[in-house]
Amino acid sequence: MRLSTDYAVSLKKKSQNDPTLAPSWYEGFKKRNPTVALMKPQQLSVARAKATLEEVLTSYFNELESILKKNDLMDRPHLNINETGLMMEHSPTKVLSAKGRKPTA
Repeated sequence: MRLSTDYAVSLKKKSQNDPTLAPSWYEGFKKRNPTVALMKPQQLSVARAKATLEEVLTSYFNELESILKKNDLMDRPHLNINETGLMMEHSPTKVLSAKGRKPTA
């Protein structure tokens, strides 16, 4: 309910000083939107979530290209360069999603 209220404030549908939306609002929302259901998305590692930001990806591939060129590895696909990392899983709360679809975190 708090996230829905924050979203309403961001859309300027509610004021920051207004009370949080009530559970009855959610019940009405479900009736008005029968194709939406509350689901739990798949887990996503915190590091992976942060790494999917466009600026992070662009920076990563620019740096990778620079390192590959510096070490003369650009045209050597037979060298198996791989990465490993520590996975810290994030267990998300339920989210609203279209019925029959798997939500992503």
